[in-house]
Amino acid sequence: MKIQFIGTGNMDSERFNACILVNDCILIDAPPGVGKTLLKNGFDIRKIKAILITHQHIDHYFDLPILIRELSNCHVPEIHILANQSLIDNFQTLMKLAFPDVYQEILQPIQIHFTVLKEYENYSLLNFHILSIPVIHGNLDSCFGFILKNNETSIGYSGDASYTKEIEYICKNCNFIILDSTKSIGDRDHMGLNNIYDICKKYPQKTVFITHLSEQINTKKVKKYINLIIPTDNKLYKIKKNKESLF
Repeated sequence: MKIQFIGTGNMDSERFNACILVNDCILIDAPPGVGKTLLKNGFDIRKIKAILITHQHIDHYFDLPILIRELSNCHVPEIHILANQSLIDNFQTLMKLAFPDVYQEILQPIQIHFTVLKEYENYSLLNFHILSIPVIHGNLDSCFGFILKNNETSIGYSGDASYTKEIEYICKNCNFIILDSTKSIGDRDHMGLNNIYDICKKYPQKTVFITHLSEQINTKKVKKYINLIIPTDNKLYKIKKNKESLF
């Protein structure tokens, strides 16, 4: 299994906005500029078969129209989008706002398979079992993290989230864990480094990646744990089957 960190920052960071590619075919979140970033890095956008959206903040889904346009232009016949009900209900409006003159031409050649995310629902897609995990991100409704399992390897992705029992569930049930680390001290909006340190100590055999890093996080001062990784933008990790750690 492969995990590629397309972006590892939040909207205030010099890093690109947080999103990942799994096995080249599943994109988690579609922040502004991700289409151009993928092309700049030489990625064949036609490989993307599914897009999972964690929540409805601009830095996590506003490039959906660009991606759909590129896929349509490349004659990709279909794409799966998994998102909350509100985003799916407003997708047509989003496309019309982005391309008011040609949105119908863009949508006509490509079949979009929408799936409404529900709490603790299982989905089978592209040889993956995907479990949607409800998370708390301030007062925003319908925010999700994910567990993606392929064979015996599982990846947990928190999305933007505070440290709750749902994050604990992700940590317990995944080999590799990708977690929000926006702040030094976690709060109701985001996890913090204090939460990350606790998780690293509690699950020493699991690999923990941090992402959605803000400018207040000085990565040179992050405490060293053997199972903690601070990925950079466009960093690729290859994960071996049945392993819980890269080390």
